[in-house]
Amino acid sequence: MQSFRQVVRATARTTAQAAVASVVTYGAMVWIGGGKETSWAVISALYVVQPSIGGTLSNAVARLVGTLLGTSIGLAGLYLVGHSTIGIAVSLVASALILTTASGYHPGLRFGLIPAAVVILASGGDVVDSAWPRAGAIALGALVGAVASVLVFPRSAHQEVREQLVGAIGDCATLVSAAVASALGEGGQDTDQIDARIRSELVQAAQMHGQSLRRNIRHRPGPQGLPLDEMREAVRRLWHTILILRRTNARILPADIRRTVQTPLREFGTAAHDTLNRYGDAVRKGKPAPPAPRLDDFTEALRNAAFDAARTDIGREEREALFTLAFTARQITTIIGDIRRLSEEARG
Repeated sequence: MQSFRQVVRATARTTAQAAVASVVTYGAMVWIGGGKETSWAVISALYVVQPSIGGTLSNAVARLVGTLLGTSIGLAGLYLVGHSTIGIAVSLVASALILTTASGYHPGLRFGLIPAAVVILASGGDVVDSAWPRAGAIALGALVGAVASVLVFPRSAHQEVREQLVGAIGDCATLVSAAVASALGEGGQDTDQIDARIRSELVQAAQMHGQSLRRNIRHRPGPQGLPLDEMREAVRRLWHTILILRRTNARILPADIRRTVQTPLREFGTAAHDTLNRYGDAVRKGKPAPPAPRLDDFTEALRNAAFDAARTDIGREEREALFTLAFTARQITTIIGDIRRLSEEARG
């Protein structure tokens, strides 16, 4: 979940891009004498602007292709079936079928339905004469919007995804400390808001990744080479594993056994929290994450303590709790290692 500052910054950036795009488009249309098509151009410029460069460029291309396709389909309908009531109905059905099918490849192509319907439903002798100037105005607005996203406070989708993942890693660091405290029955921190933030950050990362122009590029030197999908999946697995740890109840253990495992469990929680914060900072800066030997040591110490305690005369439920503590700690350590490996891949 984005902070208030991030929301304001993103809103201000998109607003500035949309304002520049609309003003420049309006000025260009006035200069070339666009007349009644000016509104189409300005609306197009406003429509294509998205929070990221990749999203805007993708939207602009879909707008251009959709406009060309819709206008062509509308004119073809007039030529082939005429402008009678039945002809208009047939043209509308055909355009809806073709453009809806095309939108399966890119949702933005659905916009072609609008110029197609305008052409099909228009009356008078200037239908053909006005169709292509309208398409040109829409294309001009889309191009200006795309240029504005590149020149005015540009922000790539890749940067947005990385920012969301950094936030999710930091929230996982907070959550692992709360999970250890919950397992030991120490403190009752409400983690619902943390869970909601992580869920929101992963969803937004997935959405922005779909707009990234670099989503298929791997091993690119620097932060732009971060393998986004694999990093997002690693963070998701980390979050789900921490949830298992949080639901583990070590309070059912006998007092002497609980004392045996609580020290290595606390040390593991502290080490995992600190390591995740360092790794999140490394991902933000595009630097390789440093190794975390102490985390491995504490994980192994917890495993040994849990397995030694499990050999004593305790019940099945207590033994399962010990094994779950050892298993989740090992899994968390493994996933943190995956995050480190992925951050190193970004360096080439």
